[in-house]
Amino acid sequence: MQLFASNILLLFLMGMLTGCQQRTDYAYLIQHPKQLHQALEECHTLTTMTSEEDLQCKEIKRAGADFTAMLSEQQLDPEKFGKRLLQAEYQLALTKQKLAELKRLPSEPTTAQQLADTKKLYLEKKAEIKTMLAVIGTQSPE
Repeated sequence: MQLFASNILLLFLMGMLTGCQQRTDYAYLIQHPKQLHQALEECHTLTTMTSEEDLQCKEIKRAGADFTAMLSEQQLDPEKFGKRLLQAEYQLALTKQKLAELKRLPSEPTTAQQLADTKKLYLEKKAEIKTMLAVIGTQSPE
């Protein structure tokens, strides 16, 4: 019984440690500027890197460069950036509507492929909007 309890405790602790790991994937970092900034700082402080750390830092730096480019775009022409955001939201709404229509159709190979393509487009648009909102959020007074 005690062995069982210690195994449960060990599994719980491992889960906690994994949950506390910092995410360093591009999609997450570009939508979370504070974490992106922290990750960039960590990459700059590393003097020697393993090949995995090098790959992670390259991905982090790419996210940083892309975020900075979007931030510059937003600062140079906020109105144009806002229009781009509205257009992306409109396209997201259209894609969501098309997704609902495709789900109502009988299942056929072409319909299944259209459904998969539309889901992918929906997720891409949603991610684009989240990123644009993160860029705008860096300019808010809070």
